[in-house]
Amino acid sequence: MAALDANDFERLLGTPESEWLDFKKEPYLLDSDKGRWEYVKDIAAFANATGGCILIGVKATKDPNELQEKATSVTAIPKKLVNSDRYNGILLEKLYPDVQGLRMRWYPESRAVSDGLLLIEIPSQRGSSKPFVLRSMSGAEDLPVIALGVPMRVGDRTSWMRAETLHHRMQGTRQVEEAAQVERESRQHASLVQRAEEHIRTLTREMKWSNVATYFLQALPPASERTGPLLNVHGEDGLRGALARPKSLRTMGFNLRQLGSLETRNGGLAYLEDPRRCISLDRDGLFTVGAYAEADFLGWYLNRARTDASSPMRLNPLVLVEFTLEFFRFVYAALIPRVSHGVWTFRIVTEGLQSRQGGVLLNPGRHNADHWSDGAPASVDVTVHGAGRRKGELRLRAG
Repeated sequence: MAALDANDFERLLGTPESEWLDFKKEPYLLDSDKGRWEYVKDIAAFANATGGCILIGVKATKDPNELQEKATSVTAIPKKLVNSDRYNGILLEKLYPDVQGLRMRWYPESRAVSDGLLLIEIPSQRGSSKPFVLRSMSGAEDLPVIALGVPMRVGDRTSWMRAETLHHRMQGTRQVEEAAQVERESRQHASLVQRAEEHIRTLTREMKWSNVATYFLQALPPASERTGPLLNVHGEDGLRGALARPKSLRTMGFNLRQLGSLETRNGGLAYLEDPRRCISLDRDGLFTVGAYAEADFLGWYLNRARTDASSPMRLNPLVLVEFTLEFFRFVYAALIPRVSHGVWTFRIVTEGLQSRQGGVLLNPGRHNADHWSDGAPASVDVTVHGAGRRKGELRLRAG
């Protein structure tokens, strides 16, 4: 809408109508039933979608070779033709529930200018307010309309269900369906978490990490009936190729790059050849990476003077940050784009921080080996970090 703010209306020419923009050559004819019905119908359509704008004073036509109408001429309309109070009053009378935040603005805005373009803005409405229902279909008799009415037998005659009653009943049905959906997704999510925990136990056993502190990162795909196996898991132009050659800060850094080959496991992918780290990707997108707390990976550089195997292992904060960054880089670049809906869950799981090989220490953001006294010991042995709907989870909506 930069053209409106600059009062450069000629820049609107060629702009196509869309799901959020509608052009009108002239104001609605509110003195007629049809004109009032058209106005209420247009506002309800935007409110029931994701909101939008109606721009009055712009003519749109459709070229035979185009799918959408485009702005072809601009004609400023007299501001005196529009009574905003009447526009708002008709909505209150004929539409249920009320549309929140609707705004009408003139361009130019100056009252000294008698003519202009009128913009009606319909903000996105809360889902709990939808659907917006017309109280009657009067005025639409000469139009090809598909509409819904609910007749009821009352005594010895037939009456029609009021818009308020219809809306409330639809909301009640929706709430029941949404509650059932939440319950189904909750069970599916619990099953995903259980499988994720089993993956960590299996990887710890197969990597022979039962005596060292470990650091695991997991991404759990949306728990939804619409979420199925990811496409092209094993193609070189798919997830196998993306995981075999992941983008990273440094080729030889602390990332997900493998020294060997990915193996196929239960329809997914796995990498267990490197004793320092492991990778597991299930067909539905459940993604797990892990690393151990030894001097050649999570404890890199800071343990050169460590001679007593029973003394704590000092973790390198830069390695932790880089490894975590590369995990999320792959999730955002390769996994989330393949699932266009739902909420992803992230888990950070550490084990053996106190009990395995003398525990670990963590420097507060520095990796200077001279600052041995700065290291803080772990306060617990096993942790699941994050924040979200469930304790220990970080949640992100895709799409």
